Amino acid sequence: LQQLLKNCGIHKDNIKNIVNYASNNHYNKACSIFFDCMHNLPEGVLGEFITHPNEYFDESRKLYSRSSSKK
Repeated sequence: LQQLLKNCGIHKDNIKNIVNYASNNHYNKACSIFFDCMHNLPEGVLGEFITHPNEYFDESRKLYSRSSSKK
């Protein structure tokens, strides 16, 4: 997991947090941190945890739609 996160360009502090949460079965928190990192957002900006892959996809689409419409 650490190597995969590193390959995604995740900062080492965030890798540590993601791995720690995932190791302790807090997958929603780990996924939410990953989401924030991949979208260059401050941690917790969504105000809720990602709890399903479809939610990750939907939230990503919302962000990309907003950024595309601003251009």
